Amino acid sequence: MRNWIILFAFAGVLAACQDEAEITPGHSRDQRMNPVFIRNGGEFIARALSVQLKNPDLRHYLKEKILEKFDGDYNFLLALHQKDLINSETAFGDLFRQDFERFSLDEIVKSDPLLQVAMPSLTNLTADNWEPENEIPLVVYRPPDIDLSSTDHLVAFRDGIPELFSLKKESSELVLVISHNERTIVVREGEDPRKELNGLARSECIENVRSEGTFHNLAFFLKESLLQCYYETEPEPPVSEGCERDMYPGMDQVTRAKFTTMNYMREAEHYLDGNPEVYFIVTLASKNPSGFASLRKSFPSNDRSQWKNCGIFSCVPEWHEKNQPVFIWDKEVFGNLVRYDWFEEDFSTGKIDITLGLTSKFENLTVSGNVKITISKKDYFLDQDFVNFCDRANGTGTDYNTGKLYFTINQH
Repeated sequence: MRNWIILFAFAGVLAACQDEAEITPGHSRDQRMNPVFIRNGGEFIARALSVQLKNPDLRHYLKEKILEKFDGDYNFLLALHQKDLINSETAFGDLFRQDFERFSLDEIVKSDPLLQVAMPSLTNLTADNWEPENEIPLVVYRPPDIDLSSTDHLVAFRDGIPELFSLKKESSELVLVISHNERTIVVREGEDPRKELNGLARSECIENVRSEGTFHNLAFFLKESLLQCYYETEPEPPVSEGCERDMYPGMDQVTRAKFTTMNYMREAEHYLDGNPEVYFIVTLASKNPSGFASLRKSFPSNDRSQWKNCGIFSCVPEWHEKNQPVFIWDKEVFGNLVRYDWFEEDFSTGKIDITLGLTSKFENLTVSGNVKITISKKDYFLDQDFVNFCDRANGTGTDYNTGKLYFTINQH
């Protein structure tokens, strides 16, 4: 009943707005932007795209771009592809000109450069099996300031007409989402992108995701590329006795991770937002409390299905396997304990500072300290666990449990 009330209210507002709107010749179904529902550039684009999806050339182009998975997920950045030709005569960005009364796609994306077109993977419907010749997806706008776990609906567009899109159940049809990319950093040309990662990346790891030039003096970088560096020390010579890390010194790696329940996976990342952008922060001790340091490492997936195993009636969490090098553990440098904090990243223009504390023992010394790091305001905290130097580090390694996420560490 509540959903019907919402829908009737929505339809009433829509009808009232259509009565008041100035109808431009040739746009009999209110082809101009309605200010009640179109609150920002991303929603402008969602509505305009839904109108243009009647063009099969566009649908084929969208599938091709989405399947490139430039950042590992099913999406592409609008800023980098406006001039792409969808056929021999028409550029992608030109399709939107007739639908924008006061703005161009270029102007909107210039003010919001991380806007993307994405296609979330549904249980039985994915970008891989999309048949663009016959299937026209629904277009949903995902506002960056909305918590999907605390709202029931978003606004979607079908051929330019708005409708309610339920967040309480998985869509039964393919969906294109206009949203913000969570795996990419944008900075002004010449600026160091490491500043956006709180200095937790080194310049030699920088990779520009745009192959030529920039977009309005902006440069785009993949976070995973920026975070491939690790805190490297020379491994100590092996000894004949002691802990496994003494006898077989090597690089600590996180080899796999798994959500403890499907509820935690859904809370961390709604299916509409695509694949979970999981990352972890490693806190490293020092004999000098002021020398405590942190590493941020990305643990991305290429498909949401890598985190779950679905049967006929339900899904259960699945191990996502990925060898992610972390650091070479010298006990004399870092002590006997390391802290791992896990997060799922969500787009937000706001930032918060958090403090991570650690107490570690050295040969004749116990040191307590902390580090301060900056994360996105909307990042989902998956809690932490501690790794001991003498935990098993070879073979299958050791499994750890934050309460929301399992992860495994061993050496290679």
